[in-house]
Amino acid sequence: MMDSFFHIRSSALQAEQGGPGAWATFLASSMGQLAERYPTAGISPHVHALICRGPSMIEFANDRTSVSAEGVRTEFKMPKVATTYQEFLVMCSQRGRAAEAAVA
Repeated sequence: MMDSFFHIRSSALQAEQGGPGAWATFLASSMGQLAERYPTAGISPHVHALICRGPSMIEFANDRTSVSAEGVRTEFKMPKVATTYQEFLVMCSQRGRAAEAAVA
């Protein structure tokens, strides 16, 4: 499904004209929408992307808030992501998951 985003004249390539990293932000957002539309066990609709370009880095998560016609507010937020190996081990332990075989 994602291969069509990389064709010449694709929407992802056109999005690059929106600014630095716009194509990657568009791609990450689209991936999250596809994961929501076609749920698959083990694949999360949350997308966390880091775009590295030269000396700069852009971080993106497909967080969003929607309000239904009835006024019900729904927040879709990226879960916390570990930033160190030790933090990863603690998060796994808190969730009752084994992480001993994980490689730093």
